[in-house]
Amino acid sequence: MSKVKTLTIEVSLDSLVPSEPYQLPLFINFPNNMQVPCFIRSHIFFDCNKVDYSNIHSFISNFDWPSTLSALSLDSAFNTLYDPFHRAVLRFVPMHYFRQSTYPIWFTEKLKEILFFFKKDTCKI
Repeated sequence: MSKVKTLTIEVSLDSLVPSEPYQLPLFINFPNNMQVPCFIRSHIFFDCNKVDYSNIHSFISNFDWPSTLSALSLDSAFNTLYDPFHRAVLRFVPMHYFRQSTYPIWFTEKLKEILFFFKKDTCKI
């Protein structure tokens, strides 16, 4: 049925959904030996939940858009429009530094706080 040698298709003995009498349920096996890349443990991203919208509005409102864009070609107008918006994002959208926790998954925030305060108190002794 297929030119891929690792792919096997067989008639299945059971079906997840009710099957039609003219369409037999199939079992498709395609072993995947590809290496899945590991996600980056730490990364930086723009934190859109903490955007300073009032400063962005003030910054963008300072431009005289009709006179700025009216004499430009489409490409030049796009670049002229893009640059202030990009600058606004860089200035007023804070960067968030994500670092994956070294604690096990089952460690809750409350447990981390208790451990932090315990370490802090024992260091004073």
